[in-house]
Amino acid sequence: MEQRTYFAHAPLVFSILILIATSFTQLTATGSISGFVWNDLNTNGIQDAGEPGRDSVWVFLLDPAGNQVAGIQSDANGNYAFDSVAAGNYVIRFANPGGVWQTLKDQGNNDSKDNDADPFGYTDQFSLTDGQSLDFDAGFTNEPQ
Repeated sequence: MEQRTYFAHAPLVFSILILIATSFTQLTATGSISGFVWNDLNTNGIQDAGEPGRDSVWVFLLDPAGNQVAGIQSDANGNYAFDSVAAGNYVIRFANPGGVWQTLKDQGNNDSKDNDADPFGYTDQFSLTDGQSLDFDAGFTNEPQ
């Protein structure tokens, strides 16, 4: 009677499982996108001290073809965040809450304090890589732009 050893191939099976797990991790690389939606009280396109955040503004994450990937509303302080976003190319759309205009885009020399959206609420297309955290902000004003 022949006796079989079931553990003879264990090192090979274990190696294959490690390879699969590593490949899966690489396929699910993620980053994050967050930002601030605010009332640009002086209409200069820059977040100035004392300018409050806007709550309940819809922020949409879109693929390059314009398909919605995710959507979230800004919180009570004007902050929003998309966590665990797959690496890739995207556009952000800030929905106009009504009765206001998008403020001036790319003003000043501090990209973390300016409005990143065009007059229709869209950012430029961008690439998100594994482990990257990006920031996109949007200002709204009562003054026509």
